[in-house]
Amino acid sequence: MGKRLQKLFLAMAIVFVIPIVALGVSYAVSAKYNSEFREALQQDKIDPSTILDYRVVCAKNIPELVEVCAPASEIQTFEQGAKISIAVGVALFFLLFAGRVYGGNNRARLAFILSPLTRIVLILLSVTIVIQGALFVYGIYIAESVFIHRVHFIALAGAGLVAIFGGFNLIVIALRIMKGATLSQSGILINNDNGDGLIKLVNEVADSVGATRPSNIVVGLEPSFFVTSAKVALSNNSGTLGGTTLYMPLPFLRILNIDELRSVIGHEMGHFKGKDTVYSLKFYPAFSRIESAISSLEGNGEDNSIINLPTLIFLILLHDEFAVAERTIGREREIAADLEGAKVGGAKCLASALLKFSEYAQLWSGIQKLNVETLNEGRVYNNLSEIYYNVAMGAYEEIDFDARRDALLDFKMAHPNDTHPTLHERISALGIDAKTLTKEDLAPSDNSISALISGCDVIADELTISEHRLMIALGYASLPEQAN
Repeated sequence: MGKRLQKLFLAMAIVFVIPIVALGVSYAVSAKYNSEFREALQQDKIDPSTILDYRVVCAKNIPELVEVCAPASEIQTFEQGAKISIAVGVALFFLLFAGRVYGGNNRARLAFILSPLTRIVLILLSVTIVIQGALFVYGIYIAESVFIHRVHFIALAGAGLVAIFGGFNLIVIALRIMKGATLSQSGILINNDNGDGLIKLVNEVADSVGATRPSNIVVGLEPSFFVTSAKVALSNNSGTLGGTTLYMPLPFLRILNIDELRSVIGHEMGHFKGKDTVYSLKFYPAFSRIESAISSLEGNGEDNSIINLPTLIFLILLHDEFAVAERTIGREREIAADLEGAKVGGAKCLASALLKFSEYAQLWSGIQKLNVETLNEGRVYNNLSEIYYNVAMGAYEEIDFDARRDALLDFKMAHPNDTHPTLHERISALGIDAKTLTKEDLAPSDNSISALISGCDVIADELTISEHRLMIALGYASLPEQAN
């Protein structure tokens, strides 16, 4: 709660400090002009009690006083700009919290409100930043000219350019977020030539669940099962995949037996059934775009930190407000999807699949590290999928299941969009007592991948080469010159 309030106060400071200070400068300058105006009239022996305030006199628009009243007109415009900026700021916070209240924990409302709300908030924020830039520059100018009779024009010009650039930057970010999200993924697209059996299995499960068949099926090395409606850019393909994409890790097609695999696919297809469809297609792409924008802004470095700060703070506020609902609904979605998967492959098969994933998914980082060390030694693995399976077998043989049980049950599956419930929660929701699980439920099945993917060896080699290239491109590994 403390951090949330800190973010809120920082956002309020960003929106309201400059216009409030501008009003203060306006009143101070008005008082200065008014004092000088009254002194000038008193020197003409006019009764002080009959002298109206400077701005009151100027409000009468007397032609003879046009030149004298020019500063009053400028101050009035300055004050109006400050008040408009404050009004826009109030509208920002009203929309932010009203949108959250309206969305509540209702999937349809959340899917409807998040994307347009994000756009409106960023556009309004860009407007107020531009106005604040003008207020800041003119406020410094008029304060310096009135009180110290000296103006730092170069500094003011620089501040003006920063404000303009900041406002433009906000508009660019807003337009970028309006575009559809693109997920970068290392993987191989499955087609009828290389994976007819897997396509048939997935379509059969989708039909059984009553979900729309995925447009694309992609396999990779990264241990994660997910379905996304975002565009997917594959590392080995210059184009992008449209429609819905089901991603599966190649090593787990071997680690899981066929019924366990069916139950996991059924779970993923369960996300695109009924009310979940609209929520998955609209809310999560918008939510992930906000997360991507936050990550991008946080990674821009110190040079752009001040310019990006307003955008970053409001995106974080927006994200945090809707993350509360996302976590609540996310848990419900996962449990509901699990029930769909259990209908296809059986509750025990899904439980054992989840158990295997909780243990063997965590091996990937170690395999990546091993691969990097091997590359740096000038040696190259040809099939990391095979390495993955062998490491999983070794882990299974060595595991003390009773000692490891609690850690496994606290595991949360990695996913691009949301946070899953713990394994214990998911297994309990399936009606299975976690105490009945044994080490045998963790045994890698050695399922025949070739029955699903005819070109599995070729695909495994391609994925391995892609992983090598990625590690080298990221600077984690480099092949010695003498390596073949």
